[in-house]
Amino acid sequence: MFGLYSTITSLVFHFLWLGNYLFFGCRSKSADFFFEKEWLPLAREGALTLRAAFSRDQDEKEYVQHLIQRYGEEVWQWVGPGKAHFFIAG
Repeated sequence: MFGLYSTITSLVFHFLWLGNYLFFGCRSKSADFFFEKEWLPLAREGALTLRAAFSRDQDEKEYVQHLIQRYGEEVWQWVGPGKAHFFIAG
């Protein structure tokens, strides 16, 4: 996971013109949201689009594939023409 964080931060600081998307999934935000303190500032600054799914934090389970489906059109606008880096973790 640290390798992914290093890669994304390197891309953010060297290739700001590219979009960076991270789909992150785990069971619980409070126990498993690795690098939350690092991801959230990048997302707030607009350097990273972060979509997180926490499968055990609500009654109906939500997984990364649900987020990809929900945001598929938005993602394709960036990934299809090669304007973004696309990461999936979890």
